[in-house]
Amino acid sequence: MKQINDVHGHEAGDRVLAETARRLKGVARDTDYVIRWGGEEFLLVVCFSPADMAPRIAERVMRALWREPFAVTGNSPLTLTGSVGFSLFPFGAAGASAARHDPRDWQSVFSFADHALYTVKESGRNGWAGVVPAPELDPAMPVQDLAREVDGCVSAARSSFAGPEAAPVDRRTRGCSRSPPPRG
Repeated sequence: MKQINDVHGHEAGDRVLAETARRLKGVARDTDYVIRWGGEEFLLVVCFSPADMAPRIAERVMRALWREPFAVTGNSPLTLTGSVGFSLFPFGAAGASAARHDPRDWQSVFSFADHALYTVKESGRNGWAGVVPAPELDPAMPVQDLAREVDGCVSAARSSFAGPEAAPVDRRTRGCSRSPPPRG
């Protein structure tokens, strides 16, 4: 979005930001958080949902960004790309209540989403990646141990993502999820 400001001016950049916010409000649920982390980078925290819901919402966020160009007065319509990193709150067994989790989970969840966003950036941007709990996650696992597991997962995702032909990280063992390769 910095490029929009630099090329088309801050007024155009403000209009694109306002339209981005409108589009994202239309695809996220009231319980979720979509946060512009910088430029065209977004964190998504999907709250009180099963793990398979998060990738679907991440994909909706991406479609909201690129499905139609942004109209900027006096200029050709602009298309945006975006990168989304996501995680779940609470981070634990599906359907778990927040009351059963350490309050530090909130900070950890943002850290997990940020790690996932970094993975998208490392693999060429314009996609999504997320960290979700694996089905066998021990809900009693201390946050520090969980953070080490996530670091290992994200490191594995970074090293294994070599392009469209790369095999996805095994979500069953590590709880990572990643978008399909960019389209055409």
